[in-house]
Amino acid sequence: QVAPKIQTIAFEPAEGKVKDPATVSVVSEPGLKTISAKLDDSEIMMVETESGTYVGSIAEAPSEGQHEFTIDMTDSVGNKASMSSKWNVKRKT
Repeated sequence: QVAPKIQTIAFEPAEGKVKDPATVSVVSEPGLKTISAKLDDSEIMMVETESGTYVGSIAEAPSEGQHEFTIDMTDSVGNKASMSSKWNVKRKT
């Protein structure tokens, strides 16, 4: 059995100047059974917007500095995958 593969994690706006709201998107396989995401210690609700693309909204962009995004997912047969990514934030003024 093969764990779901996480192809990309992207932040919008990308690293650098961030304004409210911010979003994170993850590309993996379509139809995951569960998906759990956090930015630092805050849960992010992820929604599948198209086949295999999951998007979460961050109402208030994080403070300046480095943050960690983590994601855990399970496919329909119980295979699990996890990944983390750093996000260096500079607030847009």
